[in-house]
Amino acid sequence: MIAWLLVCVLSGWCRPTLADAEVGETGASDTPTAVAASVRVESLRAETSALLESALIASGVEDAQHRAACLTQFARIAASLKSQRGDTVRSPEEVAADVHRHLHATLLTGQYVAECSEVERVFDEGVYNCVSATVVFHALCTELDLHRVAVARRTHVFSRLPESDLDVETTCAEWFDVPVAERPHVEADEREISDRALIGKIYFNRGVALLEQRDFAAAIELIRTSLLWDAHDPSARENLLAGLNNWALAECDARQFASAARLIDEGLAIDATYQPLLANDLHVRQRWVVDLCDHGRFAAARDVLQAGFRRRPDAELFDNGRLAVYRLWAKWLIHRGQLREGFAVFDEARRIVGERPDVEACESVTLREAARELQEAGRHQEASQVVAWSHRAPQNDSSGSVRRLAPRGT
Repeated sequence: MIAWLLVCVLSGWCRPTLADAEVGETGASDTPTAVAASVRVESLRAETSALLESALIASGVEDAQHRAACLTQFARIAASLKSQRGDTVRSPEEVAADVHRHLHATLLTGQYVAECSEVERVFDEGVYNCVSATVVFHALCTELDLHRVAVARRTHVFSRLPESDLDVETTCAEWFDVPVAERPHVEADEREISDRALIGKIYFNRGVALLEQRDFAAAIELIRTSLLWDAHDPSARENLLAGLNNWALAECDARQFASAARLIDEGLAIDATYQPLLANDLHVRQRWVVDLCDHGRFAAARDVLQAGFRRRPDAELFDNGRLAVYRLWAKWLIHRGQLREGFAVFDEARRIVGERPDVEACESVTLREAARELQEAGRHQEASQVVAWSHRAPQNDSSGSVRRLAPRGT
C-alpha cells in the first residue's frame, strides 16, 4: 500500500559552480626588490589597509599577527615601487603596467591555482587566482592613485581602468606584452563591481569549495556572507540555492526529513521558482510521509501533506497523497481491531479533502479490501462488520453535513 505514495519526482542534485575560471598558469620572473625593513604598515593608505585587512579576514585568517605580517610585506612592496618610479609623470596605462609587472615580480611569483582565493597564500606562497590577484592589484593601484574597478564575469574576475576602458588580466604576467587586438573583448555577462563585492567573491569561493566537500553548514554560511558583501552576485545566489537543495537531499538520505524539509522551505523562500527545489519539495516530503506511515504515524503524515497542499494545491502528491494516507490509516486501524476509529478516518477525509467522488471511491475500495483480508485471516465477524458498514448509506444530519455511524460493539 505504500506504493500509492510513490509518484515520480525528479530529485536533481545541483552541482555548485566555481566563481573562477582557469586562465592559464603564470610563472614568476625577476626577484623582489630589497626595501628597508623599517617600512611599516602605517605607511599604507587607510583604503589600502582596509581592503587588504578585509580580504585577509574573508580568507579566514583569524590570527591578527599573521594579517599584520601580510600588510607589512605589502607595505614594503608598495614602497619599493614608489621608489622606483620617483616623480616621473606617467599615464594611467603606464602606471597600471608598472603595478602589474611589479606584482608579478614580487608577490605573484608562484602558479595560478583556480581554487586559490585566499589572499594570505599570495603573501605566504606566491600562488593566486583571479580574485586574490585582483585584490592585491587594486591595493597597489590605490597606493599609486590609480583609479580602477573590478569586473566580474560568471566564472572570472579581472580589473579595468574605467577612464580608458583598459582591461587588466591580473593573473597573466605577460598581459601588457599582448597586442591589444589579441586581448579578450567585453562579454555580455560581465558587470563592474566594487571592492566590497570583490571581497564577497573570497567568501563565495571558500563556500563553493566547502560545497564540493559536502560541508554544507559552513558552506552556506560563507555564501550567505558573500551576499552581504554583494547582494547582486548571481553566482552566489544560484549556489546558495544549489547548496540548500543538496544539503536537503543529504539530510533526506540520512532520514532527517524535518531538517530536509526546512532547508527546502528556506530555499523556496528565496526563489519560489527554482526547479530543483520544487522537485525536491515533493521528493523529500514523499519520503517523509512514507517513513511516517511505516511507523504508524498517520496523523503526522497527513499534516505534512496537508501543509504541502496549502502551499501547492496543484501538486498531485499533496492532493491525492492525502487519500493514500487515509486509506493506509483506515486499514491499519481496522486490522488492529479498532473498527470504529478506522471507519471514522474517512469522515475526517471528507472534512479535510472535501465531499469528492474520489473520497467515496477510496473509502469503498479500502473497506472491501479490509473485509477480504480479515476474512482471509479468519476474522469473520469483523469482516462482516466492515462489509455491513461499507453498505450503509450516508445519513444527513440537521446541519446538512454527512455523518456515518459506526456499528455498535466495536
